[in-house]
Amino acid sequence: MADERQGTSRPHGDSPDELERYRQNQLHEYGTWVATQDIYAGLALAYREGDPVPISNVELHGYDKNGLVRLVNPPDEKKPKEAK
Repeated sequence: MADERQGTSRPHGDSPDELERYRQNQLHEYGTWVATQDIYAGLALAYREGDPVPISNVELHGYDKNGLVRLVNPPDEKKPKEAK
């Protein structure tokens, strides 16, 4: 049986707090990683360079271990050093 809560249209009328929590979860899921190059799933283009890549796919496919994605906001110790 499909999850009735899936998607952005909610038939049961979520409260404003529930919708905001959903929105924040989506921002986190799609706002953490960005593709550093085109990423293919088999022969199909899954993400173009610069596209947001969902955390769940990064974890599932190990894109971070292969250097296919980068953090949008890396911690200070992982940010590239500025040339002087």
